Amino acid sequence: MALLPSGCGNAAPVDGLAVRAVAAAKSMPAGRERDVTLREVSRNLRHADRDQAIEAASAMSEDYELRTFSPGPDKLTRQIVAQQDEQQSEDRACERFVERLSPGGASAADDRRIRDCFSMDAPPGIVPPPIPPFRLILLAADALPAGPTKASLLYMATWDRVPDRPAGGAAEAVRRLRALIPLLSGETRREAMTWLDTTSVDLIEGRPDDAVERIRRSFARRQATGDTPSPEPGQQAQGLIADFLQARDLDRALTVTNLLPPSDDCAAVDDGPTGVLEWVLPSQDSTVVAAYMTRLTRSGTLARLCPKGLSSEIAAEAWLNAGNDDKALEAASRSGDPLVLGKTRLAVIQRRMTTGDASGAGSLLRMMADAPPPLDRGDPFERVRAARQRIQLIHLLTKAGNIEDAERLASAYAGPGWRAFAWSVIVGTKGRDRAGPKWAGPSLDLQDVPADH
Repeated sequence: MALLPSGCGNAAPVDGLAVRAVAAAKSMPAGRERDVTLREVSRNLRHADRDQAIEAASAMSEDYELRTFSPGPDKLTRQIVAQQDEQQSEDRACERFVERLSPGGASAADDRRIRDCFSMDAPPGIVPPPIPPFRLILLAADALPAGPTKASLLYMATWDRVPDRPAGGAAEAVRRLRALIPLLSGETRREAMTWLDTTSVDLIEGRPDDAVERIRRSFARRQATGDTPSPEPGQQAQGLIADFLQARDLDRALTVTNLLPPSDDCAAVDDGPTGVLEWVLPSQDSTVVAAYMTRLTRSGTLARLCPKGLSSEIAAEAWLNAGNDDKALEAASRSGDPLVLGKTRLAVIQRRMTTGDASGAGSLLRMMADAPPPLDRGDPFERVRAARQRIQLIHLLTKAGNIEDAERLASAYAGPGWRAFAWSVIVGTKGRDRAGPKWAGPSLDLQDVPADH
């Protein structure tokens, strides 16, 4: 891509920037911030200037980054690979075990192994265990007698993102679970009936209006009693709106949206309308979001739900998700906040560069290069936000070929840490072609380092 904003006709060479980046990082006082900076500089330089990348890694107080430059995998990588191989071996063994089970023939010991194979009793963690393939879930359920594990497996088969589930598979699992209910007892029966009494099952069984009515009753019950039902009706409504938007059912999506209570503060993200805009819309197709936003505004629903007005920042995010750059930029400008405007402009520039709109991207790049996010305003958190936005801007300017402005902005950081990091971003971005397809590109975030360090 060739985007040439003003001032880049004779772009400055990047020769020497890697050396300056490492020297600046090494000049920082010893401690965690210095090590973090050296690590990120090393990773950004790795494919563009290997010698300087090794120099940065060598200057760290620990050698874990330096070991990654040794021929062959380091000890940590070997351990990870060994763990992955062991897990794959266990997965294959579990698959063979389940495939050998005969319908109705599972013993108590088989029940325990099925639970282990599918991580059904694993404690909650940051990374949830993988969901087994649909075929194996049903094979295991068929082998088991009526009981907690069989019921749990049939419920698991209805979850979102079950691998290799065929069309109609979720409905088949629901049908089997309903048939199992009379054979269950006690807490297992109550829990299974609760699983079936949800909007998700309503949709699986082709009863979308029942799902809408369920939300309506839940809100009415909360209003009448003052209690908050479980699950919370606002969260239920957001999930159902997401499902309807995914199905391109805008009428029902708007119907559920109208069930939400008005918000006293549409500058905060909550379980009401702002939650829909911030949490639901980013996962939807932009054309669907655009149609939904248009109907929200034209029908008066948005004005009713946000009587004091929707915050400009949330509005800008929503219009970005709708693919409407002009409305997003207009909303961001109304905010009067340079960080909101900077965030929106960067998103628009990135999209225009991706779609090949060189002229549109170039004009915004020039505007941001002339008036970058200020580094000396607001609290420390805001100053770090500005520092990160400048890094993104430096990265995009470099991609566009404007090394002169990129280097000028990089040199303007007050502290050696962010200066070093910014210079490494320029070098890493310029050297992207040498890295190969597996490299995701330079890091654009220097975490745990204040903006003036």
